[in-house]
Amino acid sequence: MRRGFEWAGAAAFTLLVIVAALSVSPVIAAAIVVATPLIFVVAKIPNAWLPSLALVAYAVIPEKLYSASEIVKAVSVGTVLLIAWFVRGMAAKKTTRGRFAIPIGGQLGTIAAVALFLWFVLLLAFGTSAGASPGWTISFSAAALLPFFYRNYSTEGVHLRTAAAWVGSVIGAFAIIETAIGANPLFDAIYRAFGMSNSQHWSVYRAEAASGHPLYAATLLAACSAIALGAWLESDRGTSKIFLLGASALAAGGVVATVSRGGIAALAGAFAVVVCFSIFRGGRGTVSKILGLGILGVGAYFTLDLAVFAQRGASNEAGQSADARQTIIDLAIITARSTGWLGAGPGGSQLAVEAATGTSLLVESSPLQLLVSIGIPGLALLAVLAGVMLANIFRRANTAALGGIIAFAIATTGYNALDALRTIHVLLGCLVILALAPTASALRADREAGALMQSSRDRGAAAARKARQLSSSR
Repeated sequence: MRRGFEWAGAAAFTLLVIVAALSVSPVIAAAIVVATPLIFVVAKIPNAWLPSLALVAYAVIPEKLYSASEIVKAVSVGTVLLIAWFVRGMAAKKTTRGRFAIPIGGQLGTIAAVALFLWFVLLLAFGTSAGASPGWTISFSAAALLPFFYRNYSTEGVHLRTAAAWVGSVIGAFAIIETAIGANPLFDAIYRAFGMSNSQHWSVYRAEAASGHPLYAATLLAACSAIALGAWLESDRGTSKIFLLGASALAAGGVVATVSRGGIAALAGAFAVVVCFSIFRGGRGTVSKILGLGILGVGAYFTLDLAVFAQRGASNEAGQSADARQTIIDLAIITARSTGWLGAGPGGSQLAVEAATGTSLLVESSPLQLLVSIGIPGLALLAVLAGVMLANIFRRANTAALGGIIAFAIATTGYNALDALRTIHVLLGCLVILALAPTASALRADREAGALMQSSRDRGAAAARKARQLSSSR
């Protein structure tokens, strides 16, 4: 009875908070509605599943719904889940005997992550941009830096592979259907309910899926497709192998539905790297992999030759976008030089460019935005962290993680993602975890080593008992 009263009181209090929030913003009220059951989910779900749940949350909650509040943007649902994963995992007892602390460069990664966070703080205090944001610092650090401090990895990477395959297949199929009917029946209705609109203003219809913009959707789907393809190349023959290949194909179809040239480039680049890496590793199916690489090239050619891409390429907005991308390099260099190449402040690249050049042209490139916002020292520290990730990927032959990271890097180079879009930090964080967490083969080897160790201990104990028995019989 007492527990029933407690639940009733908690429900009543939550309802009052939601009603009060409605007077401020419907989006904040909706966030509270989502967060309330999320607390119970986080408490009950196994910790290794939380990064996968964060990936799903990123995939299905549109970025537009986070735009109402600085606080809500900084701590999206996915960010909260990644923080909960880190806190719960670090507080738990180690279950893998410390084997899966980051095997290569763990200390270097930790030092670089600390240094990068301190650099963010210094820029917040002394940077020149009025747009420098503590919220951006919290979002990026919680999602992308915390994994370098984690020392109790277990099955996170295995679950993330599965989650990426499911997300890619479901969202990819949704994007294909959306393009076929020329509308987004689910999320257009949600946007209207919150007084928002979709981003459609192009000469052709471009699928947005749940992301709120074709470029965001293309980045997610390209990463998921490359992860699924990498997992397919890693896996043994069987039903799961067929599912992974089908998931990769559906996600790739979703990328095509976004009519994003950057997304197609990311997909082709990631596929080529993944297949070449798999061939370099050797093993079975080398000839089929080479044939697959050739089929990939032919498929990419015919995809770009589709009428919708031709129409998009000939449109005025595509021409203006291409011209702008030539100009933004000069704008970014001028602005970065004005800060002494030290950075204007995290999250503040756009306002810094406007202040330094007097133009409001959008810097549609994540590397250029980061050059402006965190400067060469920040980029150097990011390069160190990327090096730690790649070293661990090559050490464990983690083909899936390599594909996802390559796709993400190529896709975000073509638009203002990392510095302007905080929710995408969740996707980046999941890719970092995928790169640092053990693969299925590493976990299997650990179990076998544990079994051998236990068998050796058992034999030793049996020999000791026999020796004691012989000694007592004398």
